[in-house]
Amino acid sequence: MSTPEQDVAAQFRLALRAVASTVMVLTVNHRDGRMGMTATAVTPVSMEPPALLMCVNRSGSVYAALREVDAVCVNVLGVGHAAVSEAFSCAPNGEERFAVGRWESGWHGLPFLADAQANLFVQIDERITYGTHDILIGVVQQVRRARTIEPLLYVDGGVSRLRSRDE
Repeated sequence: MSTPEQDVAAQFRLALRAVASTVMVLTVNHRDGRMGMTATAVTPVSMEPPALLMCVNRSGSVYAALREVDAVCVNVLGVGHAAVSEAFSCAPNGEERFAVGRWESGWHGLPFLADAQANLFVQIDERITYGTHDILIGVVQQVRRARTIEPLLYVDGGVSRLRSRDE
């Protein structure tokens, strides 16, 4: 028999399936090499200074590396990046994930996806532990962005694309 807390958690998880989120890949340059993970819990916090909030599950494979670095690149994926999203959300970890996509090196040596919708190079400023996750708050130091806006979305347990008004 489940507890009321388990029921709420299960219902919460199901409710979040109705929330569409832009798919991103967080990448770091760690002493053990390049690492990255797919993420959807990334949101702006402030415009002055320009800052992002990133939520990272402590059970994730890249969590330990993210605890040890002071900078991260947030790569905003486009509709053509479903394979990149999958590569960074599955095993194996580490350098093998970078075999998918065209990766270059940017600010502070951070790996970035060259044809992403946007690349946000972030200096981590604060870390907060809450529940199952760590909340990272970082100041955006540099931005690259594409001319077109066609984000890859995560909704109802899978990836999708935003349909234009003309479709």
